[in-house]
Amino acid sequence: MITSGSDNNIIHILANSYTEYAGQERAMLYYRSQDAGETWDIEAQIIEGTDSSYYSEIDTDSYVWAETVNGTIAFLVSSTWHTDLFMMKSIDNGNTWEKTIIWEHPFPFFSWDSTIADTFYCVDNSASITLDTEGKAHVAFGITRAYHVDIGTWSHYSLYTDGIGYWNEDMPTFSNNLNTLCPDTDNPESELIENYNLVGWTQDVNGNGEIDFLDNLFSYNKQHGISTMPSLGADDYGNIVMAYSSTTETYEAYYNDTFNLKHIWVRTRSADGEWSCFSDLNTNIIHLFDECIYPVVAQHVGDCGFTHMLYQADLYPGVALQSAHEYVENKMHVVWFDNCTDINEQQSNQPSFTISQNIPNPATNSTSVEVKTETTGIVILTIVNVLGQVVHHESVDNNSHKHTFDLDVSSFDSGIYFYTIKIGNSSITKKMLVE
Repeated sequence: MITSGSDNNIIHILANSYTEYAGQERAMLYYRSQDAGETWDIEAQIIEGTDSSYYSEIDTDSYVWAETVNGTIAFLVSSTWHTDLFMMKSIDNGNTWEKTIIWEHPFPFFSWDSTIADTFYCVDNSASITLDTEGKAHVAFGITRAYHVDIGTWSHYSLYTDGIGYWNEDMPTFSNNLNTLCPDTDNPESELIENYNLVGWTQDVNGNGEIDFLDNLFSYNKQHGISTMPSLGADDYGNIVMAYSSTTETYEAYYNDTFNLKHIWVRTRSADGEWSCFSDLNTNIIHLFDECIYPVVAQHVGDCGFTHMLYQADLYPGVALQSAHEYVENKMHVVWFDNCTDINEQQSNQPSFTISQNIPNPATNSTSVEVKTETTGIVILTIVNVLGQVVHHESVDNNSHKHTFDLDVSSFDSGIYFYTIKIGNSSITKKMLVE
């Protein structure tokens, strides 16, 4: 729902039929009240361009409103399987609509029971739209790669696809070529250009020239890739703020298998079209073992560069509702920030030391960790449990470039622990198990 009008008394609602309706398996329905909800002059309307002549269905969670700007309203529809990526925009409070197909789906009448879909790059069903002060639309969307070779509901997608796409009304739209949204910009059929319409991807946090992920990558909804869940906001000066969730190297968590964690990353686009650095908002120690997802940027940022945002975090990748893990404490964070910090600053203090995996692992009564360092000085060891509670802390003055910590874990409860070695401003964290 959004509101418009001088007193915000015009209410606009999009809802889903959830069952077959007017020739579609599921339909998107529009409702409008012009007197703050006392009466409704439009009810259960299928807007022209979204009906059965265009799409087999518009599913739940496939559409999102932009916040109203100067009497302009707009919403975005995004689906991996059933629709184009398209925008509906109205300058007369929903009396008439203009449709813009941003990316044309190669299978807009996809059916689980009959369509054999060749491998294609597509939106991953996470997308965001915002209007700037002039009422111009800006859109961001996650990218995945999918195919459907078996009749029935089972589908396949590439877990390793990584990219956040971007479009605004001054830019050309995308075609329906199967490789149009390929994030590998060296692909001759890709229409993506870095820092133009490809604006988000995972970062080389440790600065070694490679992306170092563990063997397992976690899948959300069998759609979302490495970088996903973008959210946009606009300020009073034509700048756009974008946040997205991205699997991030060097941050790891354990639940059944070990996974790299997702962090919330932020970029800004200036009014003249220049994209800023990448900034990781979750480097604080409180997020050392958190999976951070679902960023929501306030669409009206306000003063230039000052942004409010909401996101969620817990200790395990995945959603309990989808049986990815047990129900655990889930935290919702409100943050605000006034600029981006260049990721290169995080690379300037690369560890000049190595640490071993604790031996034995799993441990019962005792275990050892070896540290090798290029320098001498104070070496600090901290062990925390999965709740982030410190269970052991010690420091030594190392004068030999090598030190072994012999640890008594006989009093530890069975479970997962994380040990961190810190020397100067650098630190390395690894996981150990106690039985």
